[in-house]
Amino acid sequence: MHRRPGQLHRCWLHRCARSAHRPAHAQDLFQLPDQTKTKLYFTWRDKRGEQADVVTINFDSEAALAESEKKILEELWTAWIDFRDWNGARLVYFSHLITYRCAIKEMRYGYNGGPIDQVYKLPPCNILDANSVPEDAKIDMKIPPKTKSPG
Repeated sequence: MHRRPGQLHRCWLHRCARSAHRPAHAQDLFQLPDQTKTKLYFTWRDKRGEQADVVTINFDSEAALAESEKKILEELWTAWIDFRDWNGARLVYFSHLITYRCAIKEMRYGYNGGPIDQVYKLPPCNILDANSVPEDAKIDMKIPPKTKSPG
């Protein structure tokens, strides 16, 4: 089922699961409204039909997204940049960093052990489509031919 961003979808687990052997995914259960900070209220009924107390969770979608992307960046640090020699030029690609840019405040770089004093301007984070790479994003740049890759 396709839902517009911000459309709240409610269902019970057994109704949302696509089959008895496949559990429902979180996006099948509900989608949060388009807002960055909200309070979520949860309750449930046990097998006897007794309702549990309401649990309140303060949810900040921007902070949750940044934390999630930070973990990915920390785990996949070897994919941050990629080098390519093409058509007589040495290029460095920042595709991975652009994809997870919502966790990055600023990106600085330098060459061959020199000062890290240059700033690479990342596209702004789009919280509604966080991992997309904007069409106008500059994913690569030409670097000095003798630049060495790390490691």
